[in-house]
Amino acid sequence: MGNVCEIVECGRGQCKLLINSTIPPYQCKCDAGWKQARPDAMDDITFLNLLHCVVPNRSMDFPCNKPAEAPVQDKTGQSNTTLLDPCNSADCGG
Repeated sequence: MGNVCEIVECGRGQCKLLINSTIPPYQCKCDAGWKQARPDAMDDITFLNLLHCVVPNRSMDFPCNKPAEAPVQDKTGQSNTTLLDPCNSADCGG
């Protein structure tokens, strides 16, 4: 089979060849600040160690009591328009 780590991409981590294992023959060891896309409760499940390190290792904060952002202003009612402005005929992200 050769060294599978020569062709494996672990994302933000390093491939480590497992000596006494055939399935999986490798595992991805994540760099600091990164983790694999799996629940922490599944850390002991060996075959999941081959997952790529693509998830930033930080907590997510989704507060429900955060005030809503201000609405985007409507630019269609502007009186100072010109035909030479390309944003009048295309969406320029505003």
